[in-house]
Amino acid sequence: MVATAGLETRRVALQVDLDSQKTGAERNVAGQFATPTELAAGMLRHAKSLANYAGGIRFLDPAVGTGSFYSALLKAFPKGSVGTAVGYEIDRHYGVPAALLWEGSGLEVRLRDFTRARAPEDGKKFNMIICNPPYVRHHHIPKDEKPRLRARALRACGTEIGGLAGLYCYFIGLAHAWMDDGAVAGWLVPSEFMGVNYGAPIRRYLLDRVTLLHIHRFDPADVQFGDALVSSAVVWYSKRDPPRNHAVRFTYGGSLSRPALNRMVPARALREATKWTRYPARDQCGRSGGPILGDFFNIKRGLATGCNGYFSLPPGDGAQGAPRGCVCAHTAKSAVPARDGSAGGRRRKPAGGKAGVPFGLQAGRRRSGATPSRTVELPEGGRGSWHSGAIPLPAQGALVFAGKPATRAVRVYLHWQER
Repeated sequence: MVATAGLETRRVALQVDLDSQKTGAERNVAGQFATPTELAAGMLRHAKSLANYAGGIRFLDPAVGTGSFYSALLKAFPKGSVGTAVGYEIDRHYGVPAALLWEGSGLEVRLRDFTRARAPEDGKKFNMIICNPPYVRHHHIPKDEKPRLRARALRACGTEIGGLAGLYCYFIGLAHAWMDDGAVAGWLVPSEFMGVNYGAPIRRYLLDRVTLLHIHRFDPADVQFGDALVSSAVVWYSKRDPPRNHAVRFTYGGSLSRPALNRMVPARALREATKWTRYPARDQCGRSGGPILGDFFNIKRGLATGCNGYFSLPPGDGAQGAPRGCVCAHTAKSAVPARDGSAGGRRRKPAGGKAGVPFGLQAGRRRSGATPSRTVELPEGGRGSWHSGAIPLPAQGALVFAGKPATRAVRVYLHWQER
């Protein structure tokens, strides 16, 4: 076996060179985002704390790239503790140079499509899978490929993955058949699976088919990949039946070893939750004793834009006398796109709308509300009108936007009509 000292430096230089030969658009379509060295090192240190890997490490990376996780593996574990190491890479642009780089080091680079590979027999399976799978969105997966991927994933893990799922979901499902009993898996994936409908099968898999150990979600402001348009999470689990009264560790922000938030969440709460993005900011989902917006209004999705500043206000900016602890809608005016296409341009009053009407939602008061200074009746015959207002938060102030507790007043638009 060749000496590995200095190989990580060479690997990083190789990664930069190979990435420069592709456009950002090409790598985005292929879902190719290289794992930063420090993040890979942190994941392998974390993997070391989750099991003792008796009998030696049998390592698999289903999307090995240039070998960032294998490089981190060699640094995290004592020399001689890695018995088998296999990496799959479908893109020869990265796979061929990686195979040459790691030749003689103990890593077998297989230049094949992992989703088409046959899982090994018992006795030859792996006890550690660490992977940053391709971030390929469903609309970039060929239509004739989806039935094959869904069928293979179903056979491998007993979970039917939906047609809107990204390619990384299939990697998780397929890898189940490659794992030995008690094996540990760590996946660096988009955090969106925690809250979207297509992520529901993956969430069920993590609760029913394995023991979910830990999910760390990175702060969206701390993007792990400079050219990726998603926020990331690291998912850890072991291939064994979940114990009774099991609890899962959820962390957020910072790093794996030093997160900003840390909470243990009962598996039963996860099973009841429709989304996991609320964790670890809050422990369990529940409805407050007071009314909710759905009791008064038909709620529909409004303007979708990246100009988030349009929808939020710092305290005191146009709050219209709303009491502290309210979500405050600034005006009933709608946005007119600016010249650059954002929503930050001038604003106008919609047809039939009445701008700047504050209201409060209170139990038993269907069409009226109170502010600290006055009570305003919503207009009769206002079907189709847009109104704004100060919306009281639940008793515990539990309003979450983008996974974070709201700390600023938020501009809310409500479409009111008679029922």
